[in-house]
Amino acid sequence: TGAGNGEYRGEWAAATIKCLAQRGITSPYMMPSYPTITFPNHYSIITGLYPESHGIIGNQFHDPDLKDNFSIYTGATDPKWWQNGEPLWTTVRKQGKISATYFW
Repeated sequence: TGAGNGEYRGEWAAATIKCLAQRGITSPYMMPSYPTITFPNHYSIITGLYPESHGIIGNQFHDPDLKDNFSIYTGATDPKWWQNGEPLWTTVRKQGKISATYFW
């Protein structure tokens, strides 16, 4: 299950997450995409697309169309993997604005 399902808001919440929630920073309607693993969810958040649309379906996977293997550890900077979704920072740059990411 993901952070949107409530377990991080309950009595077992980490101190920092609980502090943020007490100050009104919550995500009651956020539902993780499937599969509920890191990179597909990160790319869904930043593009607004589901994994079946943006193509990032796992932290590591084989793409039969590209005839290549993707891994967040070795191939995440290759632009061929990012053709099916425009991330927010690209949209911002196209509008002549500046954005930054931290530990993406």
